[in-house]
Amino acid sequence: MTSDVRREHAARDTRGTAIVLVSLVLLAAVSFFVLRGVLRSLDEPAAARVAAAGEASFDPNKLAEPRLQTDAVEDLRQLQANEDAMLSGYAWVDRKKGLVRIPIDRAIDLITQRGLPKHRTTPAPGSPDQPGAPPADQSPAAPPADGGQTK
Repeated sequence: MTSDVRREHAARDTRGTAIVLVSLVLLAAVSFFVLRGVLRSLDEPAAARVAAAGEASFDPNKLAEPRLQTDAVEDLRQLQANEDAMLSGYAWVDRKKGLVRIPIDRAIDLITQRGLPKHRTTPAPGSPDQPGAPPADQSPAAPPADGGQTK
């Protein structure tokens, strides 16, 4: 008996494999040189970049010093003294409008004598203060007490 078994020969596409490998090597080389250039440009000091651009050179000695708080307790005392002076003295806020600042103790005395000022406000829609609104103890959906019949 002869066996009719056939075996598949491994088909190797050496040309396609070579193209893929060469493409990968070229991509890696291009990526390497691009990243190398980017990293070199990031490593250059700022002064060298400014000088290379033809602009005025950078002088780090001309930078302003940071203003640090040297005595926090004295700064707090000064702040509180300024606030106390504002709360206990008279001063103009806006002369054209006639607004003045008065000591807080005097303001409290005036409010107790005169009462709080009345402001005209527009009541919110549906609020009990709005004209034509039902009394607070009667809901608008509640039927009349007589069942809706008139006598």
